[in-house]
This record gives sequence, structure tokens and C-alpha cells, in this order.
Amino acid sequence: MTTSMRELDGDELALQAYFRDQDVTDGLPIIIPTRERVDDFLARSGFSAGRNNVVGAVPPLNEPISVEDVAVNTLMAGAQPEALGVLLAAVEAIQEPRFAVDKLQFTTNPVAPVLVINGPSIERLGIGTGNHALGPGRHANGAIGRALRFVLHNLGGGDDDIDHATHGQPAKYTFCFGEAESRSPWEPYHVSQGFSADQSVVTVVGIENIINIVPITDRNREMAGPLLHQLGRLMQAVGTNNFFSHGSPVIVLNPGHAARLQAEGYDRSRLQHAAFEAGQAPIEDYPYGNYPTANWTVRDGKVFPCERAEDIVVLVAGGDEPLHTLYLQPFYPNLSTSREVWTPQRCQ
Repeated sequence: MTTSMRELDGDELALQAYFRDQDVTDGLPIIIPTRERVDDFLARSGFSAGRNNVVGAVPPLNEPISVEDVAVNTLMAGAQPEALGVLLAAVEAIQEPRFAVDKLQFTTNPVAPVLVINGPSIERLGIGTGNHALGPGRHANGAIGRALRFVLHNLGGGDDDIDHATHGQPAKYTFCFGEAESRSPWEPYHVSQGFSADQSVVTVVGIENIINIVPITDRNREMAGPLLHQLGRLMQAVGTNNFFSHGSPVIVLNPGHAARLQAEGYDRSRLQHAAFEAGQAPIEDYPYGNYPTANWTVRDGKVFPCERAEDIVVLVAGGDEPLHTLYLQPFYPNLSTSREVWTPQRCQ
């Protein structure tokens, strides 16, 4: 769709109320996207020449989305022009069939999309990767995650008439962070997905909740066993979307935990496979009638947490202390997908 412009009267507060009444915000204040501001935003982002290029379409509207459309929503969310390439990559990523954005848009589940940034864009955009990386106070994180929500709502049509989330969750406002690449003992996540270290990459995952794990408090004990035991129990949690066993579970290790696992002989792949094994449960553990067995991944009488060990996303972020790690529970059937951050040359 081509962004439509219209003449509006009123001061800033009146315009904020107008945009809220039109249901094109998340209820919080926005940057009013005047023609002058949009033109300046595109010019500073470097994407002016490609402003009319089509990025794709997002259900349920499924109308062509232009670079300018994404720019308007990125501006409204308060992101800097340099972030536009990240959002264009994210819009491209969510259209991948494996991500199943249509299910995310319509479901009663409180699922939220998570954006994970890798590569040089982390430093260039000031993406938070350390303490409080998933919390407030990191402007780039908050604004970029919020911009993707605006895209889903305004350009995809995922408004309250479509998004049937029974409760919703705060992560539906925004959820974006960067991997702590320099403090990780392993290669960056995007390199494990086939990209080069000097590429900037966005990974999108759908999750339904965030669970904090404290595997041990004794810094002198072996950590892998307790961590895998707790992860396995979480992956088997009855009543969550895990019972579909087709999503992408996410493990966010703090750098201290990652270093300890490395010292105990674990790389990312070994941890993925160990968690995959720990998350299996006998089908007899699911005795109730509310589980559609046709959607499970079942082998040899065991229910698996996902289809493949490689579907488990292992990231490193947060503070350095080896105490807290996060488990992000997956949403069926969103599988993670990654795309390179756009540059203006992509539109020329």
C-alpha cells in the first residue's frame, strides 16, 4: 500500500488523541508522522530512492507494503532512521511460511514476536545486550520491537478485531534484544545459521511467555546437569503450547552460564541436543483429553519438545553473573527465521 497523507488540524496533544482514536497506535504516545518528518526519516536512513519498493504483504490485509509504509511505522514507534533496515529485514522474515505469521495474528494465545539482533548493527544502533537487555531503558531495543508491532497491527491488520489474545502480554508492546557476541564463548547465533560474522542479521521467534531459571546457587558445582533437568521439566510443562511440539524453544543464557557450560564441554549444538533429549516425556504423562495427539512429535512413545534439536534457539545475552538464565516458551507453529538487515543498496 502507498502511505496516504492528509491535512490534520490541532496541536500535538490533539493529534496524539486522533491517532489513538484511529487505532493505529499501541495506546502510548507516538512520533506524529508528518510529511516532513517521513521525508527526513527516509533521507537519513538512505532509503529515499527505494521508498516505493514493495517489501511484501502481511495477513490478514495482505496488501502490498512499501518501504515508506515501514518507515512511517518505524518513525511512529520512535526508532532512529538507522533502524529501518532492521525492520525491513524483520518484515521479510515474518513472511516466511515457517514463521506462520497468520497464526500469530489470529490466535487467542498471548504470543509475541521476538527480534534478536546479531552482527555489526548491535553496536551501530546501540542495541542492548547486557544487564536488562530484555527490559526497559534500552531505546533501540524498545523502539525497534515496538515498530514491528505497529507493522503487524497497521500494515498487517492485526487489530483488536483480529488479534483474539485472551489476555495478551507486555511483550506484545515490544520485544527486541541483541546477542552478547563479544561475551559469548561460542560463535554468534547468526553464524550458526549460515551467515558470516560481518553480516547484520535479524532473527524472529514467536514466544508465549518468559521463565527465569536459577539452575544452581553454588558456583563450585557442575551446572549442566541441573540446568538441563530444569529445562527438560519446563519443556514438558502440561497446559502450555509445548504440547504441539512444533515451535522454536529459546534458551537465553547469560554469559557467565555460557562460559561455565563451555568449560564443561558444551557448545551450542551439544546443548541443543541435550535439551532436546531432556525435554522428551512419555506419552503416558499426558493422560488428559485436551491434547491433540496428531500435532505432537512422538517417537518411540515419547513426546518431543519440538521436531528437531536444531529448532531450539540458544542465545547468549544479559549480565555476566552466572545465576539467571531464561527460557522462552514457544508458540505453535512459529519456527524461528533469520534475514540479513537491509541496506539502501538493496532498493536500488
